Amino acid sequence: MKMLKYFLSVLICILLTGCPIGDYKNIFFFENSSSKDVLVYLGVISRENGGCLYPDTLLPDSEVGIIFPGGVVRGYSFNTVPNADTLCLFIVDKAIVETIPWKKIHDENIILKRYDIAISDFVRLNWEITYPPNEAMKNVKMFPAYESR
Repeated sequence: MKMLKYFLSVLICILLTGCPIGDYKNIFFFENSSSKDVLVYLGVISRENGGCLYPDTLLPDSEVGIIFPGGVVRGYSFNTVPNADTLCLFIVDKAIVETIPWKKIHDENIILKRYDIAISDFVRLNWEITYPPNEAMKNVKMFPAYESR
């Protein structure tokens, strides 16, 4: 019985101190504080997979975006790209995606906003990104440029 208690104690210690819940350096939180439903496209996949890498700031070829309804905050995990320190986020109105062919959206770059967020920006913002951008985001590289409300 004493051996069983010892074994269970060691097992519990291993389980409690083992692996972290997640790799938080690759998670950001996106808050859509607008009244629109938006799609967010990440420019982190290689050209071979239909995407783009910074400093190429064209909207990815992929029509698959992450939906953020108005007023929603959601965490999003992304895969880092070796030797990349900036992530492009493309914010597109969901209503536009539903009514205009993707090729036209891509070719004419019909977006609400593009953020070029460096790792240092993520750290300074505590990994919290908003659309429309808030005052804390005014120094993040974005197009169209930041305008105070």
